[in-house]
Amino acid sequence: MASRISSIVVFFLQAMEATIYPRLLNMFKHAQSTLRAFFWQSTALVILVVLSVTGMMYLLSDWILIAFGPEYTVARHALGLLLLAQLLRAASITFSFMFIIREKVKYLNMILVTAFVVNVVCNLIFIQLYGIEGAALATLIANGTLLVLVLTFLGGLLFALTYNKTQSTLLVTIEHAIYGCWLFTVGMGSMLGFPA
Repeated sequence: MASRISSIVVFFLQAMEATIYPRLLNMFKHAQSTLRAFFWQSTALVILVVLSVTGMMYLLSDWILIAFGPEYTVARHALGLLLLAQLLRAASITFSFMFIIREKVKYLNMILVTAFVVNVVCNLIFIQLYGIEGAALATLIANGTLLVLVLTFLGGLLFALTYNKTQSTLLVTIEHAIYGCWLFTVGMGSMLGFPA
């Protein structure tokens, strides 16, 4: 039941996909100068809408689950994990569109297959240990893997473009440092470090 409820988020995500992807494709073909700004605006919009929906659903999860019967309230933690997994998926969706638009589907498919394998392996491990929460945790880890791989690939492309333009490893290193500092500034630095 938790997975069905969390799929409500997918409805909102698909509605945004249906409006964003055609506009990205049109800008890529006809208005490259506006593509970057629209890409980041649409990425922020997707994350904001899905964050709002998942947050509201999590806050109301007890009420939502009890509507199906008191026995369903045990799925609250699984629902929370699945909602977080949907948020991670949403964060990568516009990036996935850019793979498609730029005809880099081969790389996107490799990333998706990797996330699929991570999901299957995590399910084999975590379902035996944690039951329904284990399945939800496996989905969360797979969607997190998808987001990390997409962002890593795009970061690599960005640095490759800089190197291609400048032929300077020093400038690529400086650019990498600037983006790293920016991630720490916006509060995402803990994702880059290792636990002490």
